[in-house]
Amino acid sequence: MLVELTGFDRPHRLGSRTVSSMTETAGGLAFAAEGDGTVMSWDWQVRPKDWMRMLGPLVRALGGRMERGIWIGLKHQLEDAGSARSA
Repeated sequence: MLVELTGFDRPHRLGSRTVSSMTETAGGLAFAAEGDGTVMSWDWQVRPKDWMRMLGPLVRALGGRMERGIWIGLKHQLEDAGSARSA
């Protein structure tokens, strides 16, 4: 797997492109201040390769669900660490 950082606009955006044997993914993370916190959003375009193209809709649906779980898990980890420091 090859991961290439394609954009960096601190503290607003981080772009990347990932190439593997089965997919090519391009997109980025965006960060915006909101009150005392930060809102993160993401946008990725996933392009399955070869025989995986037939599974494109399934790959997109499962990938989106997995991605959401990853970022929600990170949010909880960061919030738990922040509350532990302030206690």
